[in-house]
Amino acid sequence: MFIYLSTEQIISTADQYLNDITQSIETTESINDIIKAGKTALNQSGIMDISGIGMSRVEIEPNLFRQKIAVHHEESKSDGKIWSILGSKEPRQLELFKLLPEDTVLAISNEFNAKVLFDWFPELASATDNPEIEEQVKVAMSIASLMLQTPASLESLGNQFSLFITLDKKEKTYLPPELGGEIPNPGLAIAIKILNDKVPDMIFQALEAQGAPMEEQTINGTKSLVFTEASPFPFPVSPTIFKLDNHFILASSEELAKNIISTHQGNAPRLTSTEEYKQLSKGLNTEANHMLYLGKRFAQSLAPAIKSVIESAGDLPPEIPIDINSIPFDITKLNPEEMIKLRLLAFIKNNK
Repeated sequence: MFIYLSTEQIISTADQYLNDITQSIETTESINDIIKAGKTALNQSGIMDISGIGMSRVEIEPNLFRQKIAVHHEESKSDGKIWSILGSKEPRQLELFKLLPEDTVLAISNEFNAKVLFDWFPELASATDNPEIEEQVKVAMSIASLMLQTPASLESLGNQFSLFITLDKKEKTYLPPELGGEIPNPGLAIAIKILNDKVPDMIFQALEAQGAPMEEQTINGTKSLVFTEASPFPFPVSPTIFKLDNHFILASSEELAKNIISTHQGNAPRLTSTEEYKQLSKGLNTEANHMLYLGKRFAQSLAPAIKSVIESAGDLPPEIPIDINSIPFDITKLNPEEMIKLRLLAFIKNNK
């Protein structure tokens, strides 16, 4: 199946509707400022330069589909901020895969140029033609420069931000029966690509100045800071900060940090060695700017808890801090049996 949609007429019509709406509503000065900044952001973002979207889908194995989506803009209109913020680098093999343990069930990696976004703020403030707002943004950026050492700290980043979740294949966390009884011990890690030690050193100094309860340890030969404060969670939580080559990493526990370091050293199997990853990535060009992976164990492990919440339909015990009514959809319509089949591997790349 293949679908192509030319968006030029749609975007032109949407832009006209937006102009008509903003001209018809009664606005105050502050709303006018927001509208001006919003229209400038939209026009400079590059979204309005999108000329077409193409989609294709083919079944490569029973119940396994390969889908492609392409978003097109003219080469002469490649200066939109969104392209610089989210895809200024060439597609490449993502180094995150060297960090992902085999029990990874969810991984997200995004290219994001924070420096370009930071430098865009004065332009948006200037678009309001309001000297007061321009001055406020100028002051805010001066404070950021003083406290966060911008723009030097932003320039020291490698512009790749990643998050991943692991579910231990052996150790389990026991939950109340109302939440399914048990789940594999979860782990969470955030990895930031860095060009030098400026941001890590800044964070280490701030933690030391605050007197955070932590101790320095060496984990598998890697210098780490481990937070020692007791955790209220039923699963292991001892936030651990460390550096691996050009990544600055926060792991939710010392155990996960040890697993990540061993994986990076090649002493523990990686996600890429699993049969599921090999099946999902077969035939794919894995060079990318962004990546999303969702393994079947993620939904399978959480399905009992989700099913219990659905069956409770708002009748959870008071010690479980979940307000069913605040969830913005009807959870009783969820089908856990369908959810456990869900798995996904997506690579997003900037093709010039």
